[in-house]
Amino acid sequence: MNRLGLKLGCLVVAVVIWIQVAANHDIEGTLDLPLEFVNLAPGFTLVGNEVPEMVGVRLRGSKLRLLAHLYLNRQVGRVVVDLAGEEPGPPLRLRITVNDIRSDLTVEAITPPVRFPLQIDREVDRLVPVDVAVTGQLPPGRVLLAPPLAKPDSVVLTGPARFFSGGERVQTEQVDLSKLRKTTTRVRSLVSPHRFLTVSTEEVETTVLVAEVEARTFVNIPVIPLRDADQPEVMVYPPVADVVLSGPADSVRAVLPARIALTLSATGLPEGTHHLGVQVDKPECLSFLSIEPEQFMVIIGDVSRDDRETDQP
Repeated sequence: MNRLGLKLGCLVVAVVIWIQVAANHDIEGTLDLPLEFVNLAPGFTLVGNEVPEMVGVRLRGSKLRLLAHLYLNRQVGRVVVDLAGEEPGPPLRLRITVNDIRSDLTVEAITPPVRFPLQIDREVDRLVPVDVAVTGQLPPGRVLLAPPLAKPDSVVLTGPARFFSGGERVQTEQVDLSKLRKTTTRVRSLVSPHRFLTVSTEEVETTVLVAEVEARTFVNIPVIPLRDADQPEVMVYPPVADVVLSGPADSVRAVLPARIALTLSATGLPEGTHHLGVQVDKPECLSFLSIEPEQFMVIIGDVSRDDRETDQP
């Protein structure tokens, strides 16, 4: 134990002596010092510039200080660029000099020389809409009730004025429609339209309104002929038709037959027998699938019964 204590004591003494020598022995070394910008006026920004984070500086000082910087992260200085009085405009051509170094050690040189452009710009805030990005198709038998919604539906973009081109929009991460069988709400991250523009909100709530599709046959819907005021009588055979429409199940079931109109245009046609199709007017939420029959016999004026029977489809 006495020998171990003696060895430890010798080690401590040796370390103390080494520290004293290192603290009083000056050497030169090239160290990386952080680059800082100060006194930038409010409302201005440096975002969008590619500038070095560190600057190599050759310093002279005690060996202990330099080693502490290298191995213990004990900073011995920094590089400070003063932007007081600078205004937005063309890029500045900056060169880092020894006068920009803040250190209590002796500054020998900047190595290697550091030059770079620096553009000061005005910082702009703009309220822009949010678009929900989608991919894939809905499963069979499903339909979108409305375009996908985002909440909030607009966010603030912040950044240098030169990166705004006008008409900016922010998109969400994609929502996969192929996995949705009903109305779904999910949180999605926002993607900035430019890497130097910052979005005020990282995420939004997206809602995709999905409904089941259903088909329905509306029977005996009257066919209404449209004619000129001076035209003879117009008759349609058959006078009714069956229409098949599809759409969101709830909407299809709620629609009354009176909401569906079948019109046939006989305007400008001469007297005689014609075979025409009809125009289907329906609620916008529904889609037209088929009609039976597809063609109708239209009789304009006084046509004999025998001719009617001969021309019937």
